[in-house]
Order: sequence, then C-alpha cells, then structure tokens
Amino acid sequence: MANGFDDTTQGLPDPRLAQALEDFAAGQAGRIELVAGFQHAPHYTDAVLLCIALTRPGGNGRSRSQKLFLKVLPPVAREPARHELARQSNADFAERHMVRQPFPRFPVGDGRHLMFQEMANGGDRVRTLHDLRGRHLVTAVDTITHALLFDWNRVEGNGVSTDTTTISEYVRRELAKSAGVQSVSWAARRLGLPDVATTWFPFDGKPRLNPLHLLDSESAPATHEMRYVAGYTHGDAHGGNLLVPCDPADQPRPKQFQLVDLDGFEDHAPLTRDLVDLVLDTVLRAVAPPVTAGRTGHGLPPDQADALRDHLINPDADRPESVPPAFAEVVEVAYRNGTSYVWKAGWGQEWRAQYLLSLVSRALVCLTFDNISDTGRQWCLRLAVEALEACRQELALSSPRLAPSAPLGSPAPAPRSAESARIDQRWFPDNSRQPRYQPWRELPTPREPTNFRLRPAIETRHDDSPRRREGFLRRFLVVATVGIGAATLHATAGDGLSDTSALPELTVTVTPTREEASAPTRHGGPRSPSPERRFENLAQEVAALREEPLAGRYSFTCYRTWARDTTGSDDVSRLEYRLWFTTRLSGLREITNLDAAGPARPRRFSYQAGDLAEVLPLPPDDPGELRDQLRERWESQPPELQDAVGMLRLVAELHRYHPLTPKQRAALFQELAKFPEIEYGEGYHDRAHRPGTAFQAENREGWRDTLLFGDDGRLLSHELLDAKGTVLSYHLYLRNTRTDTTDTRCR
Repeated sequence: MANGFDDTTQGLPDPRLAQALEDFAAGQAGRIELVAGFQHAPHYTDAVLLCIALTRPGGNGRSRSQKLFLKVLPPVAREPARHELARQSNADFAERHMVRQPFPRFPVGDGRHLMFQEMANGGDRVRTLHDLRGRHLVTAVDTITHALLFDWNRVEGNGVSTDTTTISEYVRRELAKSAGVQSVSWAARRLGLPDVATTWFPFDGKPRLNPLHLLDSESAPATHEMRYVAGYTHGDAHGGNLLVPCDPADQPRPKQFQLVDLDGFEDHAPLTRDLVDLVLDTVLRAVAPPVTAGRTGHGLPPDQADALRDHLINPDADRPESVPPAFAEVVEVAYRNGTSYVWKAGWGQEWRAQYLLSLVSRALVCLTFDNISDTGRQWCLRLAVEALEACRQELALSSPRLAPSAPLGSPAPAPRSAESARIDQRWFPDNSRQPRYQPWRELPTPREPTNFRLRPAIETRHDDSPRRREGFLRRFLVVATVGIGAATLHATAGDGLSDTSALPELTVTVTPTREEASAPTRHGGPRSPSPERRFENLAQEVAALREEPLAGRYSFTCYRTWARDTTGSDDVSRLEYRLWFTTRLSGLREITNLDAAGPARPRRFSYQAGDLAEVLPLPPDDPGELRDQLRERWESQPPELQDAVGMLRLVAELHRYHPLTPKQRAALFQELAKFPEIEYGEGYHDRAHRPGTAFQAENREGWRDTLLFGDDGRLLSHELLDAKGTVLSYHLYLRNTRTDTTDTRCR
C-alpha cells in the first residue's frame, strides 16, 4: 500500500493500535510495517513492545526507510517526557548512552500513546546486563557505575551536589518511586516484620530496629536528619534496563552501554539509588533465581548467600572466602566507584550511611516482586534488618534498653518495651498502617507495675508430691500487685477500666495434656476438662445463643492498647482506637492518647477504597467455610507460625475487626480445639473487670499469647508475654458492632 500500515508480516494486538499506526504513517506521508522476527529483551513493563519499519519519500523518486523501536504506553505514562529530560541533563553522556526519540508521542485514541525510539546499538546485537557472566559481568558493572557517577554526574572541582532530609523521608521517597509505601508494608508484614508502630524487636536473639518504623515520620529514629549526595538517576537501573552492545565476535562492549526505560529519571535524587538497584538486582538473581512458569531455579547455597549479604553491607571488609568471586567483585567495584566519587569532596561517611539506607529501601521493595521466591524474600528481609542496624551504628542512633534476665521466683525486671516483637510473629501491639503518609506516633507502653511475680504452675503427681511442671507450659499468667516506686496507678475516672493490673495473687494450674489426668483446679476442686472438651463446650454454648442480626453500613471496632515508649523511661500510657470501615476497605480511624496532658483529642485518619489492607477478609457466614478460610490463612503463614500461637493470633485478628455471629464464634472455638498445645484457665478478669476463660499457647522461644473469652464467645483481651513473663503488649476489646454513623461510642 502507498500510505498507511502494512500488517501482512504479522498481526497487531488490537485494531485501535493498527488505526493509530495508519494515522501516524499518513502524517509522515509514508507507510509502516512490522519487522518480522523481532525479539525484545525482557522488560518489567505494561507497555506493548514492537519493532517497525517506517518508509517515507526521500526525494528524487527514492524512498528512505528507518527501523524504530515502538512502545505502546498505558494511559498516564510519563516516559517520553522523562526520557527527554534525561537526555537534556547531560548532552554528551546522552549521545553515547541514550537513544533518541525521533518523533513526539502519538495518541492511540483510548488514552494510550505511541513512543518511538531509535534502535540501540544501531539495531545490531545487544545483551542485557542480566545476560553477562563472570569477568564480563564485573567489567560491565565497573564501567557502568563509574560512568553514571563520573560522567553523567560530572562536576567541576572537588565538590559534589548534596542535600539534607530525614531518614523517614529518605526511605519513603525510595519506596514510593518503586513499589509504594503501602505495598511494601503489606509485603513485609506478611513475612512477619512488625508494623510501623513497633520500634525494636528481637532478631536472632539481638535487638534490632524495625525497618517499617522508619515510615513513622514523627518517631525519634525516623526524624534524624542526614545529608546525602544527589544527582541525576535512572530510577530503575536493574539489569534488564542496561543494554550492552556486542562486537562481531559476540564480545560485550560495556563502554557503549545504553540506558532504556527512563520513566523513573530524576534530576536530584540519591546517587546510591542506581548503584544499589544495579548491584542488588544482580546478586539477588544469584541468591534466588527469578520464578518463571512457576519454577524456581537453584540459587547459591545458604552459607554463600549469607556471606554475600554480609559483604553487601560491609564491602570494605575482607572478602568472604565462601562468596563466588564474580559476585563479590560486583559489590566491591560498585561501592569503590561510589566512595571514589565523593572522596575528594569529603563526604565519605555520609555516603556510607546513604548507601546502607538505600540497601534497606531496595531490599524492602524487592519483597513486593512477584517473580521472587520465598527464599529470596527472606534473604531480602534479613538484608533490610541488618543493613539498618549497620546504618544505625554509622549514624550513632540510640540503642534499645533491654531488661536483664532474672532467676525464676525473683521479681521480674521492668517490662521490655511493648514495641518489642519477633521476626516470626504476625501479631504485634497494633497492626494499623497509615496510608497516604499520615503521621503516626509510637505505640506507648502497658500500664503495668514495673515488677511482676510469676509463680510456676503446680501439678500433683501420683505420689502426691508437688513439682514444677516441665512440660510445654511452665507458667500461666499469675500476677501480683506491685506499685511503681511509692506511687500507685489509679483507674481512669468514669470509664471503669483499671490501669493497674491489681489482680489478686493466685496460683493457677492448667491442664497439661488432653488426657483427663487428675489435677487441682484454681479453687482446689475436681479435675478440669481437657482444653479440647472446654472448647467444644464453649462452641455448643455459644452456637445456641440467639442474637439480633446486626445491620449498618460500617463495621465498627473499639479497643485499647497498653505499651511502653522507647525513651527508656518508666512512663506508660494508653491508646484507644476506634475504626469504622466498609466492605470496600475504606473508612475512618480515630486514635486517642488517653494519657495526654489536657483533654484527650483523637487524631483522625481517613482511608480510600482498598487502603485498609490490614483488615482480614470478611468471614463467611457458613461455619464450615469460615474454618476452611481460617485454616488456609494459617497454612499460608511462615512455618514458625504454623502452630497454636499462629492460630490464636489469627482468631484474635478476626475478633478485632469483625462483629462475628454466634455460629462464627463457635466455629473458631472448634478450630482452636484441634491444637493440643493450647491450655486454659478459668476465673479470670480483663482490665474492664469482665470475667472470662483464658486460653494460652507458647511458641518455641517461650513467648506466650493469652486470649480471654467471655461466656458469649467474644474476645475480651489479648496479652503477649515473653519467656521471662514480661508483658509486652495488651489489647482490651471494648466493642465490635455495625453502624450507619461514625460517632459510635466504645462503651
């Protein structure tokens, strides 16, 4: 055809695109045809990628044809503009390492646009950085990182461009440009990382700063100001966006590398961004090869992967012998180029802290990738935690204060921060996430006495001699009243909720197994039924209840938390949470500091549809389906949470957010009855003085979760204690219902 689009070689994805190409060709007085056999390098993009030949009149009766790379961009794509800004940033660098756009973007007519680019390397063969191995890979990384710094970001004299920010803003910026803060938070918490309110948590037996806590723009670590080196950045410098031309002998020519997909270009961003993206993407493919067609390749052995992670965090240290030389050199050459770039300007220490914070950010972003294996995600999570610890030391941020251990029978030390949690836990002082960068306060501490006494449970042997239990559960929630110094904590006036845990001192014996073994009860009476029988009895009693169906647009929940702040003081406070949400996971949250000076005024946070990702799915009405859903979620947890503790926490989450029917509550009891590790005690009261039955389980580290249920099967409280009996957190559930207004009271 004389003008228009010739699709005889191969078809197009849709007729709108064909019409757009025909219109474009007509405007050029030429014709377009698809180039057969074109195979583009792998890209992580939603764009359609094609190779076309544009033929136009050339004068003197001749025609001229040009091969072009065509991207069909989704709506609201900004790549053409960003690509041009990147080319204008440094003309000499762009001429060597960025392709031209010979035509402006062209509308498809449905919101999409066509983006035309010249062919990289003149259309001759190129490889991506992903395709290189061994010495070729090391040389390419060395060449590319050096050029990104010393060529693209060339400065006169000994100075470099710097800027200041806070740690929180630095991390937020890096997460937002790649995956989004909310997506990263969700992915990290699925792997067991504490939520934003948790500051310190034990990790491999050591206290570590929670990476997600950096998203709290008002917390002490996150507000620490830092200076960073800034400049031009690609924004998504993974190996697939770095093309390396090859000579006729198929040997790479890294000095002629090309940058593609410049949608994330910025003219004043942290210069460690591209270096860390490039290096981490390269080594992660070795640690945990990408998942393709549901299959995962074999990565490095665990000892090599761990050593490589340590080398990423401290590239200046001696190279670990167990790390494959090529990957160790990739880390070293990139880091060396960075330190050389800032050396004469005197910003070496700042560059080191900036590098570590970029490692933290990129490792968290990698948790959201759908082509990474579970092994890769766990490796990235550890990288984020340990790199943040190295950054904390580099910036001389404060260390946590942990309580020393005490012998059994002596008063326990002051409670550890309630913001402490474990990497293998899913339930923490508060699971809330604030979307849209809303400010968040640290979760304060339980209003508990500074000293607790925990008595060992006593069981009776057949020879009637008492002994301390050596089974799964050694102690069970026995608390004595001890004042804080000379002061005594008082109840809050008017709400009837006790702030003192002034419970009567008592000794509790829990049933050690499912056997009907003889054991004294709390009151010294006949033996107690097994936990399984107690669950079954409760399930029957609750299922028989008749309650009026709830109605209303919003689900409403209100609960209080007790926690300790992170300043190391003995001050304690309480928060009250009120949450209204719809089935579309939109809604409103109010958080009130009940110990604030002056009137307690709530902070309000609004949520758009889908923002409340923390809320578990709406439970099915059918009890059988509910148990299936619960079991499915339990099996999807990390292996260390596929136990009784993990099930208790899932049950607590369902009760926290959803107003359950009697049959639903009974179904949850039936599911808990399947766990022989769960033990129970009766005659307990929560901090609102409501009586109930307590069920408790202990994890492999000796941490204990206790749920207290009322006679109607509703959850009253959830308490978490560490192996020393220190109360780490306490949730008091006050109300759970449905409503049509957002002024619902808690009591």
